[in-house]
Amino acid sequence: MKKWRVLINGTNFKMEMQEDGRATRVRRMGFFTSVFVVAPTSRDAELQAVDVLRQDQSLRKGLRNTKDDPSVLFAGEIQEIRSFRGCRRPRMGLVLYGERGPRRKK
Repeated sequence: MKKWRVLINGTNFKMEMQEDGRATRVRRMGFFTSVFVVAPTSRDAELQAVDVLRQDQSLRKGLRNTKDDPSVLFAGEIQEIRSFRGCRRPRMGLVLYGERGPRRKK
């Protein structure tokens, strides 16, 4: 089977954040992370990568989204790679950013 790196963009993640010693508050955040999977096709790789993140307890632990305002995961880039050497599986890196303005639609 083929090896894949899938760059995922998560949006509308309502998370508890504390900044500069201030009180904790819920902020709407987004993130980018790379997920590494083994799959026969790029479509299968995308589905597996999204599933990996849905099951990631470290991401789910701080979420404060309601059922009518869910977080959303997008596969931004899917790349076949030769090996997982140097990669931390199942995912590597997490870059958070604050979101502003209207919520991104599906």
